[in-house]
Amino acid sequence: MFWNVKDRTQGWPKAQEERMIAACPQYHGYGAVNQSGPELERMGLRTGRAVLHWSRSIPVEQALADLESRSYVAVLPPARRAELLAAEREALLAVFPDGVVVEDYDLDLTVGVAV
Repeated sequence: MFWNVKDRTQGWPKAQEERMIAACPQYHGYGAVNQSGPELERMGLRTGRAVLHWSRSIPVEQALADLESRSYVAVLPPARRAELLAAEREALLAVFPDGVVVEDYDLDLTVGVAV
């Protein structure tokens, strides 16, 4: 199993998550690393895991499109969704004035093997 988890040690992803919690009743976060291991171990599997850090640089518009594709944003009424995305564009450009968002992730890879 693997999860890409935004690195919240930087300020902007944490601030974005707080905005999503406030604006989106259906918001659900993706948690932190090491959520799969205990679940697999309860099934009787021996686990191994690795956490790999990676990042990407994308235009603000791509970051907004990614956000808009999330179910908790997609279910908002159209006017509310447009308002949220406009505010998010403004917040991202305040942090990334060149229009290129740097997203850092931790890839949490857990492998379960039957013993």
